Amino acid sequence: MVSITLAERIAHTTKLQEKVRKYSYEQVLKKKYGITLDQKKEMAIKQQWKCANRKCNAYLDWTNITKIAVDHCHTTGKVRELLCTICNTTLGLLERGGDQLEGLFDYMKRYKVAPES
Repeated sequence: MVSITLAERIAHTTKLQEKVRKYSYEQVLKKKYGITLDQKKEMAIKQQWKCANRKCNAYLDWTNITKIAVDHCHTTGKVRELLCTICNTTLGLLERGGDQLEGLFDYMKRYKVAPES
C-alpha cells in the first residue's frame, strides 16, 4: 500500500479542483459567448490587457482571466470586447434605461459625494 502525506493529498485535490474549474469555465464561455478560453486570452492580448473603455485606465487582471467581463450584445449575443468589472457593471446599468444609475447619482448627492472626473 502506497502512503501519501496530507500535504500531497491536498496538492493533488487542489490540482483536480483547478482542472474542474477551468473545464467548467471553458464550457460556460463556449455556451454563453461561443468563444474558447484561448480566444478570450487572444482578445485580452489584442487589447493589451486594458479595458475596452478608452476612458478607463484599468488593466485587466491577467492572473484571473475569469474575472474579465466579456461584453456582448444581449439581443444578438455577439461578443464585442473585454471590459473591467466596473465598466461592465456600469454598462449594465446604462442598458437598463439609466434609472438605477440616476438613483446612484441621487444617493451620492444625499451624501454630497461628487463624482470623480
